[in-house]
Parts: sequence; C-alpha cells; structure tokens
Amino acid sequence: IEPFFDAFFSALSAEAKEVDEITDGDAQYVTTVTTSGERTFAFESPDHALVVGTLQNFLDRFVSEHPEAKVDYIHGADTVRRIGKKPGRIGFLYRGVAKEELFPYVEKNGVLPRKAFSMGDSLSKRYYTELREIIR
Repeated sequence: IEPFFDAFFSALSAEAKEVDEITDGDAQYVTTVTTSGERTFAFESPDHALVVGTLQNFLDRFVSEHPEAKVDYIHGADTVRRIGKKPGRIGFLYRGVAKEELFPYVEKNGVLPRKAFSMGDSLSKRYYTELREIIR
C-alpha cells in the first residue's frame, strides 16, 4: 500500500462514513477506486451543495497536509477505474450534475466549484479538444 493511503482513508473516514450501498437522501456519495477494489463513502453532512464541491474541499485539505499527494482530473468512469486500479492511484466516482440541474444550481448558489463544469461524456470532450487543435 502506498505510504499516504492509510492517512488518506483515515482522513476520509473522519468526514464520511463507509457504506455498502448508495441510498436516497441528503448524503453525498463518493466511490474510491484503488488496487484493493472499490469502496463507497457517504458525506452525511456535506460542506457543499454538490458532491464535486464537497470532494474538492476534502481533497484540498488533504493535499495541504500531504504535499506528496497530487490531484489530476480524469473524466469517464471506465478511465477512472482503469487508472485508479494502478499502484499509487486513487480514483473517485460520483454522481455529476445533470444538465437540467445546472441553471437552477447556478441561480441558487452562484459559481460552480473548480473543475465541475464538464458536461457530456469523455469521448465527446476528447473530440472537441482535438478539433480545436486541428482548426487552430
């Protein structure tokens, strides 16, 4: 196990409860992916209206205390699972913002958390990015 994994899961467990399944309610759920498998955690008292914001706040606190940890943003559940299963990696899966929730959220709460504004599937994003490079 990587040196900071114990510290990571200890910190995560202090803020979120490990659960066997995702249920309806006010909790926000994040599933971690590692070489050991997948584990789901419920933030029962989230500090942000969106799970991506709650997770980002947690990661910011953790990285500030563990500078050896680095964060990269990957889209697509299959890609997150593939990369998260590599040694030294932790992938995060969570429910994103549905398109119909975007405007009501912004109207009520203002700006989205950093890296949250990403609608659509990862393959479409890749084509869009590549097309922008081609037409430059």
